[in-house]
Amino acid sequence: MRKIENFVNLIFNCRIAYIISLENKNDISKDIIYAMGLLHDIGRCQSYQTEVEHDVAGAELAITIMNDVGYSKYEIDMIMDVILNHRNSSVKNNLCKILYKADKLSRQCFKCCVQRDCYWDEIRKNKILIY
Repeated sequence: MRKIENFVNLIFNCRIAYIISLENKNDISKDIIYAMGLLHDIGRCQSYQTEVEHDVAGAELAITIMNDVGYSKYEIDMIMDVILNHRNSSVKNNLCKILYKADKLSRQCFKCCVQRDCYWDEIRKNKILIY
């Protein structure tokens, strides 16, 4: 069940990022938005097994996937920048800001089954739905 919830959260993340992009009147393709949304946390499993941060581990995995499905070097570089910086709220890159915000808004802390054991402080928890 947890795997399905994780996948659903990724889809929420993509949809929210796409909505934010449309609201900001960005000229970024839906394909790029969904790729960055789906791939940004792909390194999580590896980070649990090693001391490599999930964004760095994910970037390595994402390059292979994006090359395999035919993304251009420009698109790969753009998505890689987002993956590597999606946890940094001070980055100036518009795509990074979009994913950062979508990542926070897609968290469903209000229905999480391990809420009491969560190590996140209250500020990081998303307790309401906005989009």
